[in-house]
Amino acid sequence: MRKKIVLMLLTLGLITNMGFALVKTDEANNLNTFSMRANNADPGY
Repeated sequence: MRKKIVLMLLTLGLITNMGFALVKTDEANNLNTFSMRANNADPGY
């Protein structure tokens, strides 16, 4: 019975870690596209 609880906790931790990683990469992609847009809009004087 205890092993099942530990396994469930481990899988929950893995799922939450993967979710956090996805959110972080999504935020990084948004920042990159934003900076690229800013660079393109800048005429470069």
